[in-house]
Amino acid sequence: MLEVASAMILYVLGFPFLYGVLRLAVRHGMVDAARLAREEELDAPRHPMLMEGTITG
Repeated sequence: MLEVASAMILYVLGFPFLYGVLRLAVRHGMVDAARLAREEELDAPRHPMLMEGTITG
């Protein structure tokens, strides 16, 4: 009976724990993707001839 009770407790508590871990992983992945996009934007060339839609005098 103790085995069944402990298995049920682990089963019930495991789902919220797994949900939290997955949520944390997705959040970190989104932050990493945003950081990478920002870094790529900063590394882009800033030469006026390469920028589209600009008028240089």
